[in-house]
Amino acid sequence: MTLEVKGVTLELTASCNLKCTICPLGTGLLKRKCKTMPYALVDRILYDNPNLERINLNNWGEPLLHPEFFRILSGINTRLPKCQIHFATNGTLLSDSVAEKLLKHRIHEIQFSVDGIDDTYERIRNTKYNEVRERIETFIKRRNAAKNPVRIIIKAVVCKETEDGIEALTKAWTGLADEVRLQPMLEYKEGVRSGPCRELFNDPVVVFTDGRVVPCCSDYNGELELGDAYIADLRTIWNGRMAEAIRDTHKRLKYPKVCQLCTEYKTDRCKERFK
Repeated sequence: MTLEVKGVTLELTASCNLKCTICPLGTGLLKRKCKTMPYALVDRILYDNPNLERINLNNWGEPLLHPEFFRILSGINTRLPKCQIHFATNGTLLSDSVAEKLLKHRIHEIQFSVDGIDDTYERIRNTKYNEVRERIETFIKRRNAAKNPVRIIIKAVVCKETEDGIEALTKAWTGLADEVRLQPMLEYKEGVRSGPCRELFNDPVVVFTDGRVVPCCSDYNGELELGDAYIADLRTIWNGRMAEAIRDTHKRLKYPKVCQLCTEYKTDRCKERFK
C-alpha cells in the first residue's frame, strides 16, 4: 500500500535563543550542527509536493530566528494557498513589528511554548515569564482587533517539574488562548515499547535544515535517515526502501535503538504520542 504524505515538518533552523531544560537542543543532546534551511530548499519541497495539506515550520529550534521566515510564509501562501501553516515559538521574539508581520500572513495555528507560570516557567525556559506572557497577551489583542482567524495555542510539556503546576497554568490561560494543549515530555531512556509506533504510518515526516528526511521529531540526531529532500519528493521517500525497512522492524517488534529510547513521561493528564 502506498502511503500519501499530506503533512511535513520543516526544520527551518536548529538554533534557539533559549536553553530549555526539557529540550535536546537546550541540554546538548542534539549533536547536529546548527544550520538554517535555505529558502531554495523550502521552495523545492513546495514545488515537489503540491498535495501537502499541512506544514509545520519548526522541529527543534526557534523558527522566528530564520532570516527569511516571512519570505517562507509568503512562499507557502503563494504556492500552496490551501495548505495549513502551523508553528511553535517560545514567544520571546514576538516584538510589535514581528506581530504585525505575522498577522499579515495566512497562518492556521501558532503554538506558544509555556510549560508553567512564574518560577516553574523560568527554571525550565531560563527567561522571564511575565515578559513572555505580556508579549503573547498583546498579540492576542492584536489578533482579535484584526479579526484574524489564526488559532493561538498555549502548549505545555508535562513532566516531573511541571505536572503540579498544570492546573494553575490552564487556569491562567483559559479564556485568553484558544486552547491549552498538553503533551508528555520525551525522556529518551531505555523503555519497553508496547507495539509499532504510529508515526511510521502517518505523517508529517520531518525534513532537517540540510534536507535529510527522518520519520519523526524524536529522531533529533538523524539516526533513521530515510532520504534527501534535495533529491526526491516526500512521497517517494516515505514509501522508499529505508522507510519500509524501519516499518518492518516495528511490525516484528524489533526496534532500532532510537525507537527503544523514545519513551514519554507517564501522566494521566495527556496521552502518549509515540505508542
